[in-house]
Amino acid sequence: MKINQASISPTVQFFKSNFLSRWGFKDYYDRNQPCVFFGAWSQSQLIQNHKSYKIVIATEPSDMPNFDIVTNTKDLFIVNSLNNNIPKDIVCKEVTLEFKDYSLFQPNELGDKIYSYTGFKNGWHDRWNTEKLNEIQKHIDYEIIHTNHNDQQDYYDINYLKSNYYDKSFLNLNLSTENGLSTVIELGLMGRKTIMNEQHYKYPSIISYKDDEDLINLIKQESKKINTIQHSIDAHTIGDEWLYTEWWLNN
Repeated sequence: MKINQASISPTVQFFKSNFLSRWGFKDYYDRNQPCVFFGAWSQSQLIQNHKSYKIVIATEPSDMPNFDIVTNTKDLFIVNSLNNNIPKDIVCKEVTLEFKDYSLFQPNELGDKIYSYTGFKNGWHDRWNTEKLNEIQKHIDYEIIHTNHNDQQDYYDINYLKSNYYDKSFLNLNLSTENGLSTVIELGLMGRKTIMNEQHYKYPSIISYKDDEDLINLIKQESKKINTIQHSIDAHTIGDEWLYTEWWLNN
């Protein structure tokens, strides 16, 4: 049975249009048909009330349903949540699937700046260690450019983001430990690596660092690639087979 609908968490509404379009999903309409839930915790009541197959995609490694609310775990599958508090009888899978059409992101000549996604001013700003980012800027010769989203409604058009930020960069610097992973994927496809201490998914474009001195040395090393074109680094590990309930039942 093919899954034809999805529900997108309020916390990641900026993914909604692209995610639905990429997989041909309709917005959530029938609790008696299989459904993908993009975002776990904030959709716990909806997941509990759903009567058919529930494919729940975590928005970050710690994301999971609230199991004080979600007691109906029959036909529940969770993707990419590494939270240790998930009941052992629930199937959890680690796969990297496409959240949108990534054809826009192709290798091109690396710029001379460093991109850093720093979330939203009204919400997550403290997750991105912006004070440390400013300190790193004092010790390198390359400008760190970052977005200034106020909130989800202010999220930049992807073509504007690519032209004004991605294309101008040779490197992505992410000082969080589990956020901004969509950016990691997009820039990896464009041949840009990411310096980040992300311990869960280990995307092939991520370079981890030991301390600030090591981080600065890695920046200098990556800067040698400025004005070159590097090969695409694809983190995705699955095609469209996950759209069918049989795949979940057989795996």
